[in-house]
Amino acid sequence: MLNIHLRSTGEQFQIQSIHFDTKVRELKTILEIICGIPAHLQLLSYLDEGNLLDSQKLKYYDPVPNCTFEL
Repeated sequence: MLNIHLRSTGEQFQIQSIHFDTKVRELKTILEIICGIPAHLQLLSYLDEGNLLDSQKLKYYDPVPNCTFEL
């Protein structure tokens, strides 16, 4: 499970069936459907890593289960 915090509105979203082998670009496509922000306009971050790169897999950023990414 992965939590997404939408900074601009304070909303929280949970994505139940996500694997950390998923690329950031694929996660953005999922988030576009959930929150309505086009994938190419999204900036995702996790902890202090800055903006996540679309070409990287989520596991590159060493997330833990039930962690929170910011959009």
